[in-house]
Amino acid sequence: MRISKTSRGYVMRLDPGEPLVDALLAWARKEAPPAAEVRGIGALKDSEIGYFDLATKSYRTVLLPESMELLQLQGNLAWVDGSDGGPREPALHAHVVLAGPEMVARGGHLVSAVVSVTAELFVEPLSPTLRRAPDEASGLKLLDL
Repeated sequence: MRISKTSRGYVMRLDPGEPLVDALLAWARKEAPPAAEVRGIGALKDSEIGYFDLATKSYRTVLLPESMELLQLQGNLAWVDGSDGGPREPALHAHVVLAGPEMVARGGHLVSAVVSVTAELFVEPLSPTLRRAPDEASGLKLLDL
């Protein structure tokens, strides 16, 4: 990952083979922004995306192994308290729109993906600190505002 500081935050370039979610979370652990907005474009492979099924309170996911254009990544970084009193951990909540050679868009919640060509991310830190907490109705960890 290559990083450049800007007047509003950071521009990050990920190279082929880098796991997008893991790389972004590793950066967040190191830099510890209070919160951040994340946007991006590029090309990904082995993308696992999901749809949250409220009836079952679980994600239905699909793996898209082929290299696809990352038309849009939009999301945020917040913090979740560690289990059993452990340290807090960064949490990425992002949605993506991807398209393959048929130019058909597929989208959903980003679970994981590997950069196939490049990923260009724009990360804008926010304050105050955003935290995620368990929501009983959905079973998800939602922003605790």
